[in-house]
Amino acid sequence: MVAGLGNRDNIVSSLTRFILELVAWIAGPWAVFAVYGWSGAAIALVGLVALPAVFSTRGDKKHVIIPTPGPIRLLIEFFLFAVAGYAAWQVWPIEAAWAVWGAIGVGVLAGMPRSIWLLRGAPEREGNGVAVLADAPRSTRLMHGASERSENDPESYLIEGEIHLLKCTDGEDTLPILVVVSDTDQGLDGVVSLTSPNRQAVVLAIAEPDEWHDLANEGGDALEQRVSTLMGEEFIYPRLSRVERTSSAQGSSFQKYLKNRPSPLVHYRCSSCPSGEAVAETVVTVEEFRAAGGDVLLSDRRLELA
Repeated sequence: MVAGLGNRDNIVSSLTRFILELVAWIAGPWAVFAVYGWSGAAIALVGLVALPAVFSTRGDKKHVIIPTPGPIRLLIEFFLFAVAGYAAWQVWPIEAAWAVWGAIGVGVLAGMPRSIWLLRGAPEREGNGVAVLADAPRSTRLMHGASERSENDPESYLIEGEIHLLKCTDGEDTLPILVVVSDTDQGLDGVVSLTSPNRQAVVLAIAEPDEWHDLANEGGDALEQRVSTLMGEEFIYPRLSRVERTSSAQGSSFQKYLKNRPSPLVHYRCSSCPSGEAVAETVVTVEEFRAAGGDVLLSDRRLELA
């Protein structure tokens, strides 16, 4: 069973997948026994049980023995589906065989979101915002609900930030976000940046404790609605898609690594095309952004830009 039923999986997909694995483990060796005897059936059973148990994809299983790319894991599962369907047809009554094939159809359809996720290489974002935030730069974690949100807000927030211009990988749209560049996290929990989908504008807001908690778990709708109503125009929260880890050159010393280590590449979900991702193409100062016609707004009197 999966580690958690997030937005990529559901109980129908998970349960059907488990049942079909059981069918493959029972009917598969049964069919092999008819041709190769007990020794063949034993080898088939060990192989069919070991495949899904040993080769797992991170983020899909709680316990991973051999980390496996998402497409390979999906291929293993489809192989087990094929074994279940073929073996049931060979050794079971026709009614049972048709039931197995029906379960295969249900499993494939119900598991489409998870299958797409695996085909995409199992990016860590889906289902667990906390998992992807663990690999994100500190400035990204700071504004996406990664720290504990205090119930008692400070009297004022002094924000030092820069503007990242995100460009969709599947289009030409550019969206600005404000990223904190302060050297300390102290006193900044709860501060978030939202962006306008209609013009070059960002707004800084202070998330309520429940809104802040939701940000690390793929929430944000309540925050968007409240800030949009307050500002009198639509603003959206830039949701993370995945974090691409970057590696340093091999052979470098640990001191050089600490000095020159590259920052992870943060991918955001594109707000205008469901299948696209957006990455920071340009980084400018707040002053440069405003000079180019951009708007940086504050939704709370306690917020102040450095």
